[in-house]
Amino acid sequence: MNQRRRSRRPVVFLLTFDDGPSADRYFNTTLEILAQLESNDIQPDIKALFFVQTRNLTGGGTRLGQAIMRYQHAIGHVLGLHSGTARGHIRHTKMMTEDLVQSLRDGQDDLRAITGHDTAFIRRHSGATTIRRVTFTPPTI
Repeated sequence: MNQRRRSRRPVVFLLTFDDGPSADRYFNTTLEILAQLESNDIQPDIKALFFVQTRNLTGGGTRLGQAIMRYQHAIGHVLGLHSGTARGHIRHTKMMTEDLVQSLRDGQDDLRAITGHDTAFIRRHSGATTIRRVTFTPPTI
């Protein structure tokens, strides 16, 4: 039995979190999650993909939110884009095309400023889909 277990490939999965970072100064869920990923009884130093709202006025758009995103990147987590609008959690399907494109550009710019490169990951809000397609090409530096 032990021989069979050793010959199996390890289980690999992608852990993702959406809608952060939190800018709550009293009980910050993002910082709590980071602490649990770093130190836990199952597997210490777990890395994850965080889909962030870079300009949300109650999160990524605050000084604390920006500092948390820099910290997430510095300790090896991956940052993906959820939105780059100050209006918060808005479904992409409810946005005017121009507003959506601007949100994606702004968010990409914000993440590039933190990580030094464009993110490869963008997640729609609430998994919302529509027939509408938006072509988004990040500007080259």
